[in-house]
Amino acid sequence: MSEENTLLAADQGLSTALQNAISLWADARTDPESARRCNLLRDKTKAVTDCFAYVDKHPAQVTALDVKAWQAELERRGLSAATIYAWISHVSSFFDGRWAIQICVKRYPTTPFTWLVPRRQKRTRPKAHRR
Repeated sequence: MSEENTLLAADQGLSTALQNAISLWADARTDPESARRCNLLRDKTKAVTDCFAYVDKHPAQVTALDVKAWQAELERRGLSAATIYAWISHVSSFFDGRWAIQICVKRYPTTPFTWLVPRRQKRTRPKAHRR
């Protein structure tokens, strides 16, 4: 985890074990060749850190209701639908990362995010005029 991301997680009061799990997950799930790697690592870390800081529970205790409440908080903050979708997707990926989540949680057949990842909104393009 970069120094900036470590400070972000520490500022949120997350345990060292959870900070390490987030770091390992983000590193493993981000393309090392991406020109945007630093930004992606920051964004993924921020989303997962924010979720756990909001619910203030051990990952094994997070429920679907906690996630729904966090989603409502993101909407209250005025985040765009696209940002909320991305953040929930990042946290869902963290819970779905079998090797990463086993660092701090016993693996369950489903996660609190299984049914809560919102459907991605299709972009609408204006139809071309025919001549």
